[in-house]
Amino acid sequence: MGPLDSWEFTDSEGRAYAVTVEPDLDSTPRDADCYSPDDVRRWELDEWRYVGLVVTPIINDEKIDTCAESLWGVGWDELPKGQWIDRTHQYIVDSVTELAATARRNAQQWLREARQG
Repeated sequence: MGPLDSWEFTDSEGRAYAVTVEPDLDSTPRDADCYSPDDVRRWELDEWRYVGLVVTPIINDEKIDTCAESLWGVGWDELPKGQWIDRTHQYIVDSVTELAATARRNAQQWLREARQG
């Protein structure tokens, strides 16, 4: 199964990133006590699912997969559909921004090591 969604963005300093939304086949609503029986039933009926947000830095038009950062166990279709489609839900924005900052640090370290070795 491939990505459920993907997009690219540029941060305030002009650095580019790719974001993919991947199916999370390991998480279930039984992992936490915050879901109602109705929520669990809807999950069992595939009315919603868990996903991972994967943020990968892009350098010279090339994705640096080894520097990617991810967050898993995010509820897909729990948020209003329009907020996933236009990526405006604050949780998505905040999560992607934090992952991008870490991915950027990973890429900077990767570039230093590549230059040295």
